Amino acid sequence: MNCLSSLRSRLVVVPSAILLVGLVATIAFYFYRAQIRVQAETDSGLRLARVLVHAALDRALGAADPDIALAQLQQGLPTIRHVDFVILRPATFAQVPGVPVVKEERHAVPFWFSSLFNVPMRAEIFPVVVDDRAEGEIAVVPNPLNEIAEIWDELCFLAGLLLVLAAVIVGLLIWTVHRGLRPIRELAAAFDRLEHGCHQELDRPIPVAELSRIGIQFNSLVRSLRRVTEDNHLLIDKLISVQEAERKEIARELHDEFGPSLFGIRADVSCILRWSRSSEPRCQEIEERALSIAELVNGIQRINSRMLDRLRPLVLDQLGLPEALRQLVGAWQERYPGIAWKLDLPPAIALPDEEASLTLYRVVQESLTNVVRHAQARKVEVSVRIQGASGKGRGIAVLVCDDGQGFPRELRFGFGLLGISERIRGRDGRLHVGNAPSGGALIEAFLPLGAAAAAA
Repeated sequence: MNCLSSLRSRLVVVPSAILLVGLVATIAFYFYRAQIRVQAETDSGLRLARVLVHAALDRALGAADPDIALAQLQQGLPTIRHVDFVILRPATFAQVPGVPVVKEERHAVPFWFSSLFNVPMRAEIFPVVVDDRAEGEIAVVPNPLNEIAEIWDELCFLAGLLLVLAAVIVGLLIWTVHRGLRPIRELAAAFDRLEHGCHQELDRPIPVAELSRIGIQFNSLVRSLRRVTEDNHLLIDKLISVQEAERKEIARELHDEFGPSLFGIRADVSCILRWSRSSEPRCQEIEERALSIAELVNGIQRINSRMLDRLRPLVLDQLGLPEALRQLVGAWQERYPGIAWKLDLPPAIALPDEEASLTLYRVVQESLTNVVRHAQARKVEVSVRIQGASGKGRGIAVLVCDDGQGFPRELRFGFGLLGISERIRGRDGRLHVGNAPSGGALIEAFLPLGAAAAAA
C-alpha cells in the first residue's frame, strides 16, 4: 500500500518533507554566507598583512647586514589568521616565479569541503631592498583554511543540532498524529462492532471538536438500531410463538376432529362393503361407491398425516426427538431414494422441555427441505451429539451437511433460515450457516442445555 494512501502517513510525511526541505535550505544558505565570510576574512587578513609587511620593511631598512635585516624581518612579522608570510632569498627566486606559495598546515577538514570554496590563492610579493640591493622578497600568501575549518566545525554542529531538532519534531508529530487519529480509530472499531451486530456505544465522548458531532450521531444511531433490533426480535419471537400456537391448535383440531370423522367414514364404508356382499339387487353399485369412498378417505388421511407432521409432529411429543428425527429422515428417504441419507444419533438425549426439542427438530426440518429444494446433493448427513461436560458449557449440537453446490457467496437468509436463527437466538444458542470444506452446505446449531433449562 502506498504510504500516502493513509491519512496518518500524509499527516506525517508531508510536514516531514517540508521540514527536510527547510533543513537543506538552511544549510545551503549558511554555506552561501560562508563563501562571503571566507572571502571577507581573507581580504581583511591581506590588508592587515600589507600594513605589517610595510612596517617590518621600514624597521629592517636600518640594518647594514642583509642577513640581519632578513632576521629582523623574520622576527618582526607576526602570526596572523588567514595569511602566511614566506621570506624568499635570492637563491629561491627561480623556484617560485609567479607561483602561489602556501605554508603547509594540517586541518581536520575534508578535502571535498575545502574545494568548494573558490578563494584566490595567489601570493603578493614585497621586495626586500638593503642598500639599494634586492636581498630577497616577502611573499604574503592567503590561507583561508583556518576559517574553512571553523566553518566546517560550525556547520557540523549546526547540521547535528538541526537533525536532532528535526528528529524531535518528527517524533512529536508522529505522537500528535497518533493521538489525534485515536478518535477515528475508535469510530472505525465501533463501526466494525456495529457491522457484526454489537450495538455498543462509544466508551467516551470524542474530545476533538470536529469529530464530536459524529460521535454523538453514532451513539444516537446505535441506540436507534438497538431499539429497532430489540423490537424486531420481540416481534419475531411473538410471531414464532403465535405461529407455533396456531400450528398446535390446527394440529389438535386435525387430530381430534378430522381424524375421528375420517375414522367414522371408514367404518361406514366397511358396513356398506359388508352389505354389498348380500344377494340383494344394486349390490354391485353399492360396492363400487364404497370403494370410491375408501380411496378418498385414504387420500385424506395421507394429507392429514403430512399436515400434522409439518404443523406439529405428534411423534415429537410422544416418543421424543430421536424417534422424530428418524421418522423425518425416513420420510425424506422414501420420497428421494436416490440420495444417500445418514443419521447419527447419541444413545440418549435428555432435553429439559418440548420447546428445546421442537427448536432442534425445526432446524433439521428446514435444513433437509433446503437440501431437497436447492442443493442437488447425492449424500446428506444429519448428526446430533452432546458437547461439553456438565456445567454451563454443556449443550447439544445438530449438524446437517451435504455434498451439493453449497450456499452462494452473498447469502441472504430466507424466512426458513431466519425462523430457525431466531429460535436458536431466543434460547441463547448459536447457529452457523455456511459451506463445508468439501464444498456442500453446512448448517450447525448449538443449544445450551443450561440456557434451555433456564428458559423453560
